[in-house]
Amino acid sequence: MIAPTHLQLFNNIKNKIYKGLLKPGDMLPSENELAEEYNISRVTVRKSLSLLEQAGYIYSAPGKGYFIREPVTNKYILSFNEMNNTNGQSIFSKLLEVNVIPPDADLMNELKLPEERYVIVIKRLFFSDNTVVAYDEKYMPYEKGLPLVEREIKCATFPELACKNKSLFSIKKSLKIRSTTSQGNISKLLNIEDNHPLLEIEQKLYTADNKVIGWSKTYYLSEFLELNAYWSFGQNSYEMNDMSE
Repeated sequence: MIAPTHLQLFNNIKNKIYKGLLKPGDMLPSENELAEEYNISRVTVRKSLSLLEQAGYIYSAPGKGYFIREPVTNKYILSFNEMNNTNGQSIFSKLLEVNVIPPDADLMNELKLPEERYVIVIKRLFFSDNTVVAYDEKYMPYEKGLPLVEREIKCATFPELACKNKSLFSIKKSLKIRSTTSQGNISKLLNIEDNHPLLEIEQKLYTADNKVIGWSKTYYLSEFLELNAYWSFGQNSYEMNDMSE
């Protein structure tokens, strides 16, 4: 299938960037020059340049033109799912507690709740080959008439639990990873001595208007957790057939 003309030009310029024919800081030809070179309209050229700018390949300088952007070198996409990040091993969970509780000061602060609002707390243990590998706590504002089924709680990820009446497309997420050591009840639950090294992963979920709908902490035995991150510049760009050069 032949790509639309504006996508052909998009990919042509993108490939020149990949091959080093266009380098960071280089100025692109003007709209008129590109239209003449590729025998297309200026409207089509503008569509291509707009896509290139959205994808992060170029930037515009008012009154000057378009320039090749310096690529980002410190950005990664981290994939995290508390149910399958344990070194590729299959895991299962054991439900320890589901309760509706009044929030303490920490919960009110994290969930941005008034004092009279109640909170659902869910506590689970994760196992791999019958060995406990993680302890998980999740907190969500309590909503009447929103049942949580035990089977779903045991297997669901945090976004799935917190968004039973919301679209997953509409939420935003933040993730913090820190090293810590086990103490007290967490040591007992994980069958380890105090001061054993752990990885603590804190998640927070928000609606599109930044309302907090969930907060969680998961404590992993570090030897069982594997986190992978990747980044490919322009990976979300419009991959279509190239225009021959």
